[in-house]
Amino acid sequence: MANSTNSNSNTPSTLACTLTDHDRSTLPSHLPPCEPPHPHPLPTYWSDKFTSPFQHHNAEVTTLPSKAEVVIVGSGMTGLWALLGVVEGVLERLRRPTGARSRIRRSEVEVGSSSSTTNRSTYKVIVLEARDFASGATTRNGGHLTGLPLLHFSDWRKLVGVQDAKRMVRLEASSIELIKGLCKREGWGEEVDLVEGGNVHLFDTVEEMESVRNSLDEARRCGLEVGSEYKWLTAEEVHELYGASPTHLVGAVRIPGNTLYPLKFLTKLYQHCLDRIKEEGAEEEVEVELFTGCCVERVEEGRGEGDVGVGVGKAGGGRWRVLTKGKGVVQYDYVLHCTNAYASYVVPSLAQGPLRIVPTRGQVVSVLPTDQEHGASTSIWPRWSNSFSSPQGGEEYYFQRPYPDSDQRGTQQPRSIILGGSRSAASETGFEYGLSDDSRVNEKVGIRLRAYLGEQFPELFGEVEVRSASMSTSKRTTTAQGAKLRFPHEWTGIMGFTQTNQPIVGPLYARSVVDGEVRLLKGQYISAGYSGHGMPRAPGCGKWIAERVMREMDEEDTVHGMGEVEEGWELVGADAEKEESGGSGGHEGTWAAIVPNSWKLTEQRWRDHFKEMDDAMQRCGLEGRGLRGGQSRWCCVQ
Repeated sequence: MANSTNSNSNTPSTLACTLTDHDRSTLPSHLPPCEPPHPHPLPTYWSDKFTSPFQHHNAEVTTLPSKAEVVIVGSGMTGLWALLGVVEGVLERLRRPTGARSRIRRSEVEVGSSSSTTNRSTYKVIVLEARDFASGATTRNGGHLTGLPLLHFSDWRKLVGVQDAKRMVRLEASSIELIKGLCKREGWGEEVDLVEGGNVHLFDTVEEMESVRNSLDEARRCGLEVGSEYKWLTAEEVHELYGASPTHLVGAVRIPGNTLYPLKFLTKLYQHCLDRIKEEGAEEEVEVELFTGCCVERVEEGRGEGDVGVGVGKAGGGRWRVLTKGKGVVQYDYVLHCTNAYASYVVPSLAQGPLRIVPTRGQVVSVLPTDQEHGASTSIWPRWSNSFSSPQGGEEYYFQRPYPDSDQRGTQQPRSIILGGSRSAASETGFEYGLSDDSRVNEKVGIRLRAYLGEQFPELFGEVEVRSASMSTSKRTTTAQGAKLRFPHEWTGIMGFTQTNQPIVGPLYARSVVDGEVRLLKGQYISAGYSGHGMPRAPGCGKWIAERVMREMDEEDTVHGMGEVEEGWELVGADAEKEESGGSGGHEGTWAAIVPNSWKLTEQRWRDHFKEMDDAMQRCGLEGRGLRGGQSRWCCVQ
């Protein structure tokens, strides 16, 4: 966000990411820059059941280190995968039998207390988090890790073309494998509650179901593998297997899917970054520091050598200055904006225009039976290992935790259900678009969430009025065994939506308020706007912007005569523009070859973005180079 991501990834992940719902047609276009993260967000199920050892890490620090090579804004899924990419890239450079090692050992930083301070040469990476560690989208979501582009392949193909639609499938599959593979290699699976139980995608109408069926068929014809794990179910089969009302559904498709405990995973991931440095014996040369409670206010030009906007600049010159709220200023060469929904707080030009990222509030509840003894009966309370999604109705998504909240594994205690979505109930507030306050909930969304399980699974959760998918009238279903429900936790989290539901990933550009010139902010990168689907997108995007940073460092070394550029890093500059626009370039095996071109930021996309902002301002009677007198926060990083 700004300072947490995000990454995700992905506040309450709607598992929607379609191009046919209300998201695309009603995304606001004239909002001011996002507010900073609320200082007192609602507690979540995830934060109540587990406390990360990094929760308040360095929160008491009043003055940040004055210099660093890389600053990562946000400790969510994007930020920490980018951190791992930078750490691995730096360690790889240290292993090279060239002069690169001297390039790494270059920044003089102060180490130790004020009474006993020594200087050493260290490559320093700083992670800044506005609130608690990983307190943004990733750890306020539903815990889903499911790839979806195959289900909407036809829509994506029409929007971005066959090759990019195929890249979306590959990117999400590769990102999911990053998470699962790391968990398996390090033995974290059980500790982070990783469950590979599949996802059951429910359909309310025949039209929805046939659209997905056609997409899967088209994906096969385009050479993508749609394996036997994609299994179609009739309404009767869904009822028999899961207890869902056969009168409310027309069918389902079971697809690959996973769930995990997001906060536990990110805690492990951050510790893994630190451990990698120790394993290489590089503690004296590479240093990573996390500072929580540190909100980034803005970024401005630094005092290093070289042209900040377009020149390479001398390595380590401190091209940029990060100004924080009450904790001082950091000079750095590279900054990675991993703030997702909060991107426009630090980069105000992303509040409007075609590249805009709109903060959007999602809502989640945890569910248990009122009577614990009643719920413990296996004939009443479900024991699902899979997750569910019903994206076209109320956009609900849910799964059952693999263990009881007491963590007494192997017992018959009821396991919580984590249920989110129902933004369709928030039409009066514009479907929660533009809302970044996660200290409160939407009452109507909460009512819809509380009614959902009883409506969808009346035999399991109670007597409700349900409407048949094939009937115009409703009827009341009397349940044989209905468990009364309680909702111990209800919370919200902030997603970042874009105009096309695709993230934006790549270098930042600014438009000068003086002469209107569009220029590259060299060393600044962003990955944000996951549109409620960050968990399977953020890892690969975070790794790609880390690759770009490392490639840029190599190019600077070459310019300054400090080594040769080695194979294996993604291109920047003119070759990158060629590769991103669909031409040749890039290297096989890097994330540059996987991230869809339609997600990548290029100079032309930024020029189009600023031009459309100008046109919109002129239509509103405002000046073209800013807002009423050229206020730069509306058009560029300061």
